[in-house]
Amino acid sequence: MIASIFNKSKPINLVLAGLLVLISFLTNQILDLEVVDATTVGKLLFATAIVIFSIFAVDFIAKKNALSDQNSFIILLFALFFGFFEDALNNFNLVIANAFVLLALRKIISLKSELNTTKKIFDAALWIAVASLFHSVAIIYLLALYIGILLYASNYYKNWLVPIVSLFIVFVIASTGQLFFWGEISYFKEVSFQFLLNFNSFKNILLLALFVTLIIIGLFLLPVNVREKTKKNKSTYLLVSVILLVSVLLSFLSNTESLSILIFTYFPLSCILSVFLERLNNTIQSISIYVLMLIVLGINFL
Repeated sequence: MIASIFNKSKPINLVLAGLLVLISFLTNQILDLEVVDATTVGKLLFATAIVIFSIFAVDFIAKKNALSDQNSFIILLFALFFGFFEDALNNFNLVIANAFVLLALRKIISLKSELNTTKKIFDAALWIAVASLFHSVAIIYLLALYIGILLYASNYYKNWLVPIVSLFIVFVIASTGQLFFWGEISYFKEVSFQFLLNFNSFKNILLLALFVTLIIIGLFLLPVNVREKTKKNKSTYLLVSVILLVSVLLSFLSNTESLSILIFTYFPLSCILSVFLERLNNTIQSISIYVLMLIVLGINFL
């Protein structure tokens, strides 16, 4: 059964998660017969490669910060979520922005070790700033960074100023590049409430209802699911919950004509739901995963 495979943390699970993303890509392209030119397909393949890199990043974050009990449920869920939105890989800027956000979250979550704190804060702000160049609303992840500083590094006042220095460096370089190549500086064009206008089909309503349900269930059951975790890990899950809420807020603030903007929720939601899966017996775990897979299949053919 599939739960038995992902119940152990093994390198082969990374390959399987990557295959799930590839299968999702191939299925979507077969169903979308209009995508035939080499440039578009090449771009989508590159986006798929970025997603596979993101899976490795997610696995590293989970293992390094003990977000899972020696299993691979987080990367399984992360890969499955890409099947919900068939146009997720078409949103090239979102895929890249999400990858940079993951690099930032890796630094933010690792603040709990209290080692190289200032450097981690600088790096996290740097990656957030770079992510915002591809999707400007990603700058909102500074909220998660400052919550991380509040939880783990508030005793040194300079830590609160480090993100500003990091942002300044990135935006000076980016602004110089924009002036040189395009003759103008432009940021934050994606900010609006366009997300609220995407309830334009039964499929979108169904997808949004499913994701909202998963988020509510995950957050509602999280206190019960983490009660056996260590004190330090409990604070990590509090931070992951904040990251999920920030990701939801980003979705509502984004001027994106697609529900694939929910890509930013995939990682924190996978972390929270994996804790729920860990507490189930093997049979229920497998049933839950198969149900998710069937939903993905059904949505792709809807």
